[in-house]
Amino acid sequence: MASSYKVNQVAKHFSINANTVRHYVRIGLLTPPKDDSGYHVFSESEMQTLRFILNARELGFTLEDIKQLLEDAGRGESLCPHARALIELRLKQAREK
Repeated sequence: MASSYKVNQVAKHFSINANTVRHYVRIGLLTPPKDDSGYHVFSESEMQTLRFILNARELGFTLEDIKQLLEDAGRGESLCPHARALIELRLKQAREK
């Protein structure tokens, strides 16, 4: 793939619905810039972030959990302690169900 991608290309690459990609942009998990035509353009960096989001969702993290992890990473903080606490919380919640 090229070094920049549009929503439909991103969705196809990850085998997800384009509306899922748009939703992640709307809620601020992804922040791709827009091109001259007004379309979001995703770089390799946004593709890596989306891969992280999708993997985290598969592990049971909520979108709020993921948002907090991404904010921590953006501030240069280690994800490990916070991720560990979230995993323990999610495991406890799963056991209670």
